Amino acid sequence: DISVLTRMDEAANMIDMERVDISVLVGNIINEVSLELEEKHISIVDSLKKGIQIKGNYSLLYSIFRNLMDNAIEACLQSGSQKPFIRLSTEFSGECLSIYLHNTKNPEQIFKHQTTKKESYNPLPSHGFGLSIIEDICQKYDGAYQWLDRTDYFDSIVLLKFL
Repeated sequence: DISVLTRMDEAANMIDMERVDISVLVGNIINEVSLELEEKHISIVDSLKKGIQIKGNYSLLYSIFRNLMDNAIEACLQSGSQKPFIRLSTEFSGECLSIYLHNTKNPEQIFKHQTTKKESYNPLPSHGFGLSIIEDICQKYDGAYQWLDRTDYFDSIVLLKFL
């Protein structure tokens, strides 16, 4: 993720744009984390519309969805809920892709825009940068984001503009 941002900064106009099927991309990510979800009894509902294809950079889109998913998994693990869940949906309207992610969280943890992880389920040592990476990508590509702490739940909303 951090290497992708470094490459973005160094060569902003050289980013490869290609047709990306969002449901396939997210399906791949869900497959990557499915064992963890199953072991931790986290249910996931993806309400993705099939066949949404956009012209974008696969690595950047992967980074957004993977960071959202990793953050949601961490929140579910810390939630203390007997039935933790993640709900993901997307919409494409006009030239904007809207990503909505809703997940269980610990009601005692107030969102302060900093990592709450002591250890990550993800073995990579670079945890704690997920939201910043998403925010950087949104800012560089005329998008928007919103993080909403709803006590027992957390909502992530990401809007990306594609011409």
